[in-house]
Amino acid sequence: WINARELAAELASHNLPGVIFVPVEFTPSSSKYEGELCHGVNIAIIDRAEFEPLQVGFALACSLRKLNPEQWETKSLNRLLGNRQVEQAIKDGKSLSEVTELSRQGVEDFAKRREPFLLY
Repeated sequence: WINARELAAELASHNLPGVIFVPVEFTPSSSKYEGELCHGVNIAIIDRAEFEPLQVGFALACSLRKLNPEQWETKSLNRLLGNRQVEQAIKDGKSLSEVTELSRQGVEDFAKRREPFLLY
């Protein structure tokens, strides 16, 4: 159900630093798709210093939801995210910048609270 070229183009439209997305076809040798031709993207890190893995993950989630809202199973999404607000934003089709902003809420407060406990 994934159109690899379309997904790669959607991901590239976010202009994320340090990474490119290459459409691929593959046939898994295990999993529920064993022996079936599948389509996806290869995430190639081209500049490790610029690469932001969390942004890439959010972009992937937002893109999958946008392009394949009915097919993409999200029942375990919050187990990966640990944040119901971010999960709902992705499910609601919010933009990458909106999802990212939601994920950052509370981070500064946490950093200030933990500062006295840092030893190094």
